[in-house]
Amino acid sequence: MSSWQDSAGEVWLAVPVWGPPAPTAPGFPVRHGAVPNGSLMAFRVTADASGAPQLTPAWISPDIAVPEPAAIAGGVVFVLGNGENTQQVYNGDIHKLVGDRGTLPQQQAKLFALDGRNGQRLWDSGTTIQDWTHFSGLAVGADEVVTVTHSGQVYAFGLGGARQP
Repeated sequence: MSSWQDSAGEVWLAVPVWGPPAPTAPGFPVRHGAVPNGSLMAFRVTADASGAPQLTPAWISPDIAVPEPAAIAGGVVFVLGNGENTQQVYNGDIHKLVGDRGTLPQQQAKLFALDGRNGQRLWDSGTTIQDWTHFSGLAVGADEVVTVTHSGQVYAFGLGGARQP
């Protein structure tokens, strides 16, 4: 999970979810279409009548296959769909899970930039990332969002800010 405080002082929590929401999931006022492969669910952290914290559903992202925890910078929520094959047993062989996951059919990872207020897609990396990741996550700094793939390839996406020498 990831959290951030927006410019208005509201505290948010973002939760990556693999697959579609459960039938018992709370209603979200803002949705960006069907999410059969996964999503990022955002909640406002508010207080109930007694002052105890509570989560108020805010938005669900567009469809993101196997999302990792988000990284937030400047009101933009960056989330990586890692492209990993989440199948636990392959052709009846559970050993692929333990020692040879790289031989399973994988997809390409994809980085998404979402508006932190409403979850709307601002940008995505398309087919730029040529491999999948496994619990690598994201790093944000020096005007870049960085991730590394299963094969060790490092991808750095510029945030558009002026670089300092």
